[in-house]
Amino acid sequence: MNRQAGFTTLETLVSIALVAIAGAIIAAVSTLSIAAIHKSNQSIRNTSSLIMADGLIRGAASRVRIPYWVKAGAVEAAGDSIAIHWLDGVREATLSVGTADGKLLIEESGAETSTRKEIGRNLADIDFEAIQEGNTTPSGIRIRFKAGGSQRELVAAFGSSPLAEDER
Repeated sequence: MNRQAGFTTLETLVSIALVAIAGAIIAAVSTLSIAAIHKSNQSIRNTSSLIMADGLIRGAASRVRIPYWVKAGAVEAAGDSIAIHWLDGVREATLSVGTADGKLLIEESGAETSTRKEIGRNLADIDFEAIQEGNTTPSGIRIRFKAGGSQRELVAAFGSSPLAEDER
C-alpha cells in the first residue's frame, strides 16, 4: 500500500464539526452566564439602594422628637408625600419624604440648614402614613411600595418625645 501519512478529508470534516458543536455549546453557556450576571448585578444595585433608603429614613426618623402633648399637626400626609415636624425637637424643623420618578425624596429642613436626597429605583405604588394609635402622639411612619415586582414596607420609629421644645 502506498499511502501518505496524514488525515483523510472525512476525518478532517468530522473534527471540524466536533469543534463547531463544542464552540456553539460554549457560546450558549457564556451568553446565559453573562445574562445571569447582569440580572444579579441589577438585583444587587436595587437591594443596596433599598437598604440605603431604609437606613436614611430610619436615621432621619429617629431624630424626630415630638413632645408628648402634641397629638395633631405634627405629621402632615398628602398623597405622595409626608411631612413631619419636630425634627431634632424643633417645631419648625421638618422631615419630608416624598416621591418623584420612581424614587424616594428625603428632605430635612430646619432654621439653619436644608438637605435633600434622592434614593431608590423603579419604585411604584408608594403610600405614606403616620403610625399613631388613637389620640396619642405619632410614634413613626410607615412607607409601603412596590420594588422589583413585590410589595415592601418600611417602618421607621420616631426618637424620644422631649418634655419641652429645644430653644435653638
